[in-house]
Amino acid sequence: MKVIVSGGAGFIGSPVTNYLLLQRHQVIVVNNLLTDQACIPLHPDLKFLHQDGVMAQGLGRDDREAVLLEGRKN
Repeated sequence: MKVIVSGGAGFIGSPVTNYLLLQRHQVIVVNNLLTDQACIPLHPDLKFLHQDGVMAQGLGRDDREAVLLEGRKN
């Protein structure tokens, strides 16, 4: 499965990203890194977009059917 993790470099999002990669999913992380330190693993199934917002440029036609997970703090 292809999964988009918004905030995937953050405190909650980075463990979620790692778990999904261990489960052999393709992961797209969208993060602006304003409040998060980058702790993104190097992995062939990981695509990182350093942008603000989920509808970031860089998502291709094949990425539009991905599941969206948001790791936001309220």
